Amino acid sequence: MKKKRPIRNFVITHKTRLGEIFDLNTEETKRIIKQMEVYGLHSIGYGIDYSKTISQHAEDQSINSHQLTNLLKSLNRKL
Repeated sequence: MKKKRPIRNFVITHKTRLGEIFDLNTEETKRIIKQMEVYGLHSIGYGIDYSKTISQHAEDQSINSHQLTNLLKSLNRKL
């Protein structure tokens, strides 16, 4: 079984790939996903490419840059 990456010193940026978030420990991943959904960014579902960056997903899902910036600030504050 693949060992999960520790959350320490992990910063989520525009260029973070969704797959990197899913490599974190389970509890942190759940918190991050819930926070993303609060801001309207859906990271689980059919057709989601986990090699794309968060900003690419935000663009695909019509999330404006201000919302994305607020999302990233919120996520990093909680990590």
